[in-house]
Amino acid sequence: MIDILVVEDDMKFNQIVCAYLNKNGYIATGCLDVNAAYLKMEETKFGMIISDVMMPGVDGFEFAENIREMDKSTPILFMTSRDDMPSKEKGFEMGILLPPEDNDQKLPSKVRINSREKCPSKNL
Repeated sequence: MIDILVVEDDMKFNQIVCAYLNKNGYIATGCLDVNAAYLKMEETKFGMIISDVMMPGVDGFEFAENIREMDKSTPILFMTSRDDMPSKEKGFEMGILLPPEDNDQKLPSKVRINSREKCPSKNL
């Protein structure tokens, strides 16, 4: 089983994503902000991170940059409603960007692919 960290400030959506992942054989841990995520990362080595982009304080991109300084190999998936080109480019540079219309349809396959590959998501 793969431990997945879900960083999403919307509590209800965080719970839905975690429940879905847990139901499908993953061990999902939800955090509502990056500070809580950093604390969880000290306790657990996660096989994947799924992060919202637009969060109060530190956004998902800055969070991913901090992760990449410490860990270059953990796959990162971004969930976002942002659809502007600079955000898309940045998302693809740092991980895989899931636009809102793809979140529910592509999340399962992206998790399976990234968990098997165990490589930086941007190389997919």
